[in-house]
Amino acid sequence: MKKTVLNYERIFKEILKIFFSKNEIARFNNLVFGEKNEHKRVKSKHKDGQQMGFNFNSNASVQVQIDLLITFASEKLASDKFLSLLQNLGQYCITVGELNSAISVYENIIKSTKRDKDLSDIKAEATASLAEIHRRKAEWQYSFKFARQALNIFKRNNNRKGQAHCYNLIGTIYGELGNLKKSQEYFEESLSLTQGSKDSEFKGKIEVNLGIINSVLGNYDKALSYFKRALFTYQEVKNYQRIAEIQHNIGMMHINKDNPGIALKDFDKAIDTCIKIGYLPILGISYLGKSFTFTKQNDYKLAEAFAEKAMQICHRVDDKLSIADIYKVRGIIQRNKKNFEKSENYLRTSMRINKELGNKLNEAETSYELGILYKDLGNISDSKTKFVDALKYYRHLKAQPRVNEIKEQITALSV
Repeated sequence: MKKTVLNYERIFKEILKIFFSKNEIARFNNLVFGEKNEHKRVKSKHKDGQQMGFNFNSNASVQVQIDLLITFASEKLASDKFLSLLQNLGQYCITVGELNSAISVYENIIKSTKRDKDLSDIKAEATASLAEIHRRKAEWQYSFKFARQALNIFKRNNNRKGQAHCYNLIGTIYGELGNLKKSQEYFEESLSLTQGSKDSEFKGKIEVNLGIINSVLGNYDKALSYFKRALFTYQEVKNYQRIAEIQHNIGMMHINKDNPGIALKDFDKAIDTCIKIGYLPILGISYLGKSFTFTKQNDYKLAEAFAEKAMQICHRVDDKLSIADIYKVRGIIQRNKKNFEKSENYLRTSMRINKELGNKLNEAETSYELGILYKDLGNISDSKTKFVDALKYYRHLKAQPRVNEIKEQITALSV
């Protein structure tokens, strides 16, 4: 099978060009890579085959690159340039899914700025980045801790943009815990702090989050309005990470609206964008989005293949919430294939992980899928219990489309 190769060296070298001369880059590359390897790119006529053949492994250890570069740079760059390099490296680590390396980089920034009050905003930004990384790892206690530490520094410095960023981050954490009411409050607080600001990119970030909430609640027109506004902003500035995120979220919205054909096109756009820029965090969940879409189209072979690819990437970036979702989708696939024992094992695994992570939304989604499984098995009592568990959550959210759907399932049990 032909493979799509993601060349992390290209991304890494773009950072080097910002800070070092050609001779310095040559010396550093010799330390890391030795003799230059040539990688031939091949094309595939079949999009699914091309995407399935995507190779996300780097050609050299990311951690080795970072360790050697930090040592190399510390001896050659002035302190302000060195801090700027670390900030670029931190974002690079997040992009390629090396979250533990990113933590090390941002801790280095915090240590380097600890005694200089003039650099407190940089310290706060690094602290907020730690909060973001722990959010991705579903380590909520640390994520809240660092987000609030960063918020306090930004408040002392009267940095409204920094405060807005932290409120948005805290709202995202609450959203991933399934507390959408609290999440929306923080997003709106964040948006209020941007009034009068010309930073349309950051406003777009908040609009994406509000779009996600409205999509979950079934307010699809409102969600699409938020997504389209943000997409226009990011297309203007060519922010491909955000473009990929929006493309994925629009795909999820079309899944919720039961438009799988349209959703596939959106997921393909997201995957192509992620591969183009080497962005693993969205790539993994877009593979999962395609997997779930194929289950809607009864193409279980492709659904299983894309679920496996999603699992590989989500383990790579330590995305525990998405891993739980993958088990849920695998459970749906096996249920539709009448492999009920496998289905129950996958769905119960998803439920266990979601409970461990405290994600109420994903718990409710998995309860619903277990309800369908037990209905198919003729286990009416357990089916009703699981449907009622899901119903309680969606009623609390006032997500009426989902409430109606679950009530129909419960009614059907009595027929």
